[in-house]
Formats: sequence, structure tokens, C-alpha cells
Amino acid sequence: MDYRNTNVVVTGSSAGIGKATAESYMKNGADVIIHGASLKGEEVARELNEKYDSKATFIRADLAKMEDVRYLYEESVRTLGKVDILVNCAGIVPAGTVLDFSEKDFDEAFDVNVKSVFFLSKMFLEHMLKNGRGNIVNIASIAGLIGPKNRALYSASKGAVISLTRAMAMDHADTGVRINCICPGMVYSPSLEKRIEATDDPEETYRIFRNNIPMKRIGTVEEIAQAVLFVTGDENSFMTGSIINVDGGAGL
Repeated sequence: MDYRNTNVVVTGSSAGIGKATAESYMKNGADVIIHGASLKGEEVARELNEKYDSKATFIRADLAKMEDVRYLYEESVRTLGKVDILVNCAGIVPAGTVLDFSEKDFDEAFDVNVKSVFFLSKMFLEHMLKNGRGNIVNIASIAGLIGPKNRALYSASKGAVISLTRAMAMDHADTGVRINCICPGMVYSPSLEKRIEATDDPEETYRIFRNNIPMKRIGTVEEIAQAVLFVTGDENSFMTGSIINVDGGAGL
């Protein structure tokens, strides 16, 4: 895919799926905003700039805060001039049942996983409409479709992102701006690695996780990144409002 002369913002791109997505766009010629809540994103931008001819710029922002959400938007437009693609990838994964969460927990999860997606999409959508075209991709989860055990709050937040994607896509289908959603299943990322290593028997935990997936393997962050690039490609311009599972069959 050719993404030369394309400018992309990827939230949550200092690690995991977000980092793999940003790197995949750069590998194909795009200039990218690397976003994170910590300074780790500076290292990622430096690493990618050393590997590719396209340019990565780091912007630090805490997406639980509305002033940071607006800052990320304004700095992205100031840096890139024109933004063609927004990938809403930042998120947190609270574990537990409804009995485990406080109002503070609820607000934090929805601020990061839903509110930031809503308002970044609003801001960048207004920008893209002026340009007559663009793409927004929301990274949700199969948890938002199937409600897995011990993920009540996470499932609720990702279900909201899925519904928001469909509503935005319908509202703006005739504008040249396409809005789609990727729902990853279990993928091997730094957060999953930490989760596995924290158990009493990491090797057995990995085996159980793998065997619970119909394809009998855990996905990679690169596979999710390729799905993102696929939906934003001009050759797939008839896609909007699509909810795409990349999950090894776990959501069937």
C-alpha cells in the first residue's frame, strides 16, 4: 500500500498495537504523530525516524483530560498541516466484574476509552470535512461484542466505541470521510506479556490462552496494524461503518 503524502495520527502509539500501526504507516511512506501519556513515545519516534525516510513526531497527552485531548488535536494539525487518518488506539483494560468497580474506575475507563475517542473524532472529523476526505479508525475489541468474563467495564467501554463508529459512519457516509472499527482478539503485546508473567505459571497461562482461541494461537500486533492499513486504503474506499474482527475466531 502506498501512503506517501499521507499524514496519520495514532493515539496510544508508544507500544503494542498503536506502535505497530504507526510503524506500518511509516514503512509505507506516511508521516505519523506518535502519541503517548509518558515520555516513552519520544524513544519510539526516534527509533522509527532512524528506520524510515518518513517522519515521526511525538506528542505527549493524557487522554483522560479534555485539555490534553484538544492539545493533541491542535499540535497534530500544527505539526502536519493536514491530517488524513486518525487511528484511535489508546485505551486501558480494567479487569473485574461490576462488583469490583467504583464510580472513579468507571469515569477513568470511559474518559480514556470512550470520551477521548468521541471528542478526537469530532475534532478531526471537522478538520477532514474541510478537506473533503479522510479516515477514522477506532480500535475497539471483541470484548465489546461478546462480553468476556471478568471484563465488565472494559466490555461496556468498547461496546460504546463500536456503536459510536456505526453512528458516525452513517451520519457522514456521503462526505468523503470514512469511519471504521477494528475489534482485536487476544494479541501478544507488552500488556499481555506482563499479565502472563504475573501469574504463578506463565507457561501454563500462555497455553490456556492460546488453546481458548479457535485458531489455537495468539495474534500479533502487526496483524492488527495490517487490518488498519487495509480499511484506510483508497482501494477499499467502499468501506464505512465496518466492524472488523481480527481475533482468530474468538468472536464467532
